[in-house]
Amino acid sequence: ASFSSSSSPAVSTALSVAAQSSVLVSDVLEFSALNTASFPVSFRQLAETILAQPLVNRSLAVIAFETLKDTSPLSATVRATLGMMGHQFNIATVLMPDGRKTHIRADYYAVPPLGCSSRLSILMDDNYGRLTKDSQLLSRVAVPQAAGSKENRGAPTLGMLASLLQVADNRLGSSAYDLLGRNCFWMTDLLFYSVAR
Repeated sequence: ASFSSSSSPAVSTALSVAAQSSVLVSDVLEFSALNTASFPVSFRQLAETILAQPLVNRSLAVIAFETLKDTSPLSATVRATLGMMGHQFNIATVLMPDGRKTHIRADYYAVPPLGCSSRLSILMDDNYGRLTKDSQLLSRVAVPQAAGSKENRGAPTLGMLASLLQVADNRLGSSAYDLLGRNCFWMTDLLFYSVAR
């Protein structure tokens, strides 16, 4: 769903829900196709958008990276395994220059989600709870930060994350989803340990 917003009386721009709920889209990637995109978007679309940005935008710190498991009783995986397993996904937390945080959710599905052309999909939101509703944290890496400091030395950057998503898309964008091999569990571990190292 999208709505029209007027920044001047003569100009009307359709804004995506992500542009309304993610400071990353509305403030940093503001002149990109993501402002009017339907979400979820593919890994490739997000990666290309970020990598086309000026260095200052690509150098934003990814201060945390997590793996979570879906625990919703409405989930087909949770129901089929009697709650033993659930779809897994990653959340990257990006620190904005003004200190606000925004979150990127990366999923790998057997079938592309509604509205996305790829099984490798991205959602973005400033509200962590909306992206992680009915889920359980499995693993987390975060950049240590001194009290009162805004420096994040050693943190991976948004540009590095975009490059990682691009590699994942190049290798898996056309590969078959396999219940016993290349699946959401495998993908979340691959991304998590790539960021953690």
